Amino acid sequence: MPPSNVTDLLDWNDSSLTDEDCWTTLRCQLETTRLVVQKIVVPLLVTFGVLGNAVSVAVLTRSWMKSSTNCYLTTLAVYDLLYLVLDPAVSLTLAVIPT
Repeated sequence: MPPSNVTDLLDWNDSSLTDEDCWTTLRCQLETTRLVVQKIVVPLLVTFGVLGNAVSVAVLTRSWMKSSTNCYLTTLAVYDLLYLVLDPAVSLTLAVIPT
């Protein structure tokens, strides 16, 4: 039996939950998800992305690796590095500015 409202989404067997409990629980889940994504997932992705792209740039700029394809790949890695470094700063700036 699919859930019919938001309260049923939390626990199909527990009918004692009110809508207020439901929204409080959903808000808590949202805050927990934001915490995990912003404090754990994003820094890991940025760290591995910067390391991987730095290694790519170091390897692709060797003298014996000169080719037009490697030039494109090096440019892609450099712009990817710029994006990884600057995007969190821009996101943080936008999050701080009140709308």
